[in-house]
Amino acid sequence: MDIIEYLESLPTVKVAPLYTSSIICRVILQHLPPLAAQYVARLLLVPEGTSEALISSWPTREAATAHEVALETLVRLNLFQGYRDKLGQQLYRLHDAFRDHICASGSARGLAWNSSLQDVPRANVTPESIADYAQKRWEEILLFLVGSASTIPATSANSRTLDVPGLLIALGLMSNDGPHHQPRITEAGFKYLLLDTFQQLWTLLRQYAAQVEGTEASLAVVLEFLLQLGSLGCRPLVLQELPPVEQGLALDMCQLGLLMPSQHGTTRLLLATPLARVLAEGGTQPSGTRGFVIVETNFRVYAYTSSAVQQAILQFFVRCDVLLPNLFVGSITRESVLEALESGATGDQIVAYLRQHAHPRVEARVPTVPGVVTDQIRLWDKELRRLQATRSVLYSNFESADLFRRFAEAVRHLAVYVGQEKQQVVVPAEHHEHCKAEIKALKLELGI
Repeated sequence: MDIIEYLESLPTVKVAPLYTSSIICRVILQHLPPLAAQYVARLLLVPEGTSEALISSWPTREAATAHEVALETLVRLNLFQGYRDKLGQQLYRLHDAFRDHICASGSARGLAWNSSLQDVPRANVTPESIADYAQKRWEEILLFLVGSASTIPATSANSRTLDVPGLLIALGLMSNDGPHHQPRITEAGFKYLLLDTFQQLWTLLRQYAAQVEGTEASLAVVLEFLLQLGSLGCRPLVLQELPPVEQGLALDMCQLGLLMPSQHGTTRLLLATPLARVLAEGGTQPSGTRGFVIVETNFRVYAYTSSAVQQAILQFFVRCDVLLPNLFVGSITRESVLEALESGATGDQIVAYLRQHAHPRVEARVPTVPGVVTDQIRLWDKELRRLQATRSVLYSNFESADLFRRFAEAVRHLAVYVGQEKQQVVVPAEHHEHCKAEIKALKLELGI
């Protein structure tokens, strides 16, 4: 679920206040489908709106489906507001606040935050150290999710502790039914591990916004704060200069790896990390992230990584043969893939993960993952899902052949199996009460 789908899932009463923020309006415009964004641009300078008939004439015949999707999206987001004129003609106009913010953003592109520092003191902070901090914090969360760590370490000098395990449990990614009531990963958690970084981040932050909303800040304040983090660049935030509500949000983001705390004398600084840019731009991976997986046609996997998280995720569907400090060597086997599929993953998710993390040496290869491997993974997936279990009831040991024959004829349209030789009938469990009544009526009729 991306930002647009998330907003579409919210009730209108929650969406309307979001348009008071120019930052949220710009991000929404950035993430709209291309055709929907074009329709917004056409109505920006038409405050009185445009007729539905004129809007319907814009797309070509080939773009009719895309037109319907774009229009439905804009209406669901309440960006297109419908009304009728004096002649009863249906018109659409842009949401007033949204239009005003988008028009204003063409000439004013500043941040909401005003910091007394314009750049990061470079004494002990480099882009590499910021990226390393973000990766470490995010990997600590994922290691806890896969069960390789018992706790998530708190950030240094942080007076506020975010209940990350509580977020994971609330999302259904973990449950408390492990040994000694310790959280353990669920089927949804396994699927979560195979998502790209943007989807993982956005899923966790949606739950965070839901928990914070109403207790500390409004949804508009939370989303505005999160979305403008990616626009900071090298510009630091001074923690003491933020409003109290945003100070709490900022300290929470330090624990998730979107912000990195730093000290400049007595001033506490906060620096945006690559994860913040991933969230704002809607990318899949932080910039500078390199792929590490090579898959060969003989189903061998070579992963050049020292990350405990990446190794743990690979072992989810790859049999580990050799594990060195910076190299994981394994094999994709039927057993390893079926185990992952039974845990809730899908064949397409496994293939997508291998492609997404392809090593630079094979990125230009088409396909990046050999077709024989991807086809076999999907065949194993179909093999597992070929049969489905359905709760059913077996009727046997009939008092007479006549009772069996008449009962079988009466429920033949419901039965999934009728065995003439052993006089057996199998019916889905939801029809059991109806079948019981049928047998009782037949027994009375036959005098049994």
